[in-house]
Amino acid sequence: MQFGGKPIEISPNRIYNCAYLPIDHIDSFSETMFLLLGGTGVGYSVQRHHVAKLPVIQKPYQKRKKRFLIGDSIEGWADSIKVLMKTYMNGGGSRVEFDYSDIRAKGARLVTSGGKAPGPQPLKECLVKIEGLLNQKENGEQLSTIEVHDIVCHIADAVLAGGIRRAALISLFSADDEQMIVSIVHLPCYIPLN
Repeated sequence: MQFGGKPIEISPNRIYNCAYLPIDHIDSFSETMFLLLGGTGVGYSVQRHHVAKLPVIQKPYQKRKKRFLIGDSIEGWADSIKVLMKTYMNGGGSRVEFDYSDIRAKGARLVTSGGKAPGPQPLKECLVKIEGLLNQKENGEQLSTIEVHDIVCHIADAVLAGGIRRAALISLFSADDEQMIVSIVHLPCYIPLN
């Protein structure tokens, strides 16, 4: 077991080695971040019948913005994913501007889980990549299965970037999903993690 004692008392999900969830709700994305940051591997479904339940894209108004201060915690990082996804899927709100100032600097000690903090950069890169993907969509369009898969992979990259944590994923997809099949076939045999 990777955690015991106080870390388990604070976040009981850390006791689990793996979890599964369908990506069929906006909260599935933030839940994936939360689980991965706690050390739980995540199996997730991007099968068509799950992805079809996600709301369509409704881009925020670019002229209006709101600030979101990201908390320096697993919950804070997961909440930033939730806020971004809701900004693009709950319809016509203000554009979100993330404030990373509360996130501890790279190399700072992680008291509860041990190790060193990755700093805000991995999360910034994750949010920028996800927002870029969402901005390429038109209002009223549904995310495709491969786009949902890519978003989950961007989330895992943010978790991995610290060098201490691991992010184990397994993707379940429809057997006739050509885009997902092509993405797996063209996956290199070795992918350097850092």
